[in-house]
Amino acid sequence: MRKLDILVNQKPYQVICEDSDVDRVRQLADEVTMRAQQIAHATRHADETRILMMTCLKLADELYEAREEAGVLREQQLLSHDGLMDLLYTNQDRADDMASVEQEKMRVMLQTMLEKMQTIAVRLE
Repeated sequence: MRKLDILVNQKPYQVICEDSDVDRVRQLADEVTMRAQQIAHATRHADETRILMMTCLKLADELYEAREEAGVLREQQLLSHDGLMDLLYTNQDRADDMASVEQEKMRVMLQTMLEKMQTIAVRLE
């Protein structure tokens, strides 16, 4: 853990983060600053507290939408997985059916050959 000095909307803040998160925290601070500046330019007369509050709401809204989209994608993935499993089982059933048909054909052919061999054996006696 370490103390990290960052700037958010040109104001200094000190945060504590893991050593491995330093670059990410700085990137996040830069992202918040960029978003706050966009909102400040759009509103012109809002004070800093209102700008940062609106920035938080915008980021929270984007997070909410991303979570919803992730949920939809997860559902689609599950449906796709279920669909693939159904297809796999259907194809396995078809393969089993084809194998059964081929086995029956082979059984009939061997039975026919056995009968012919018995007929030949009777004639040879």
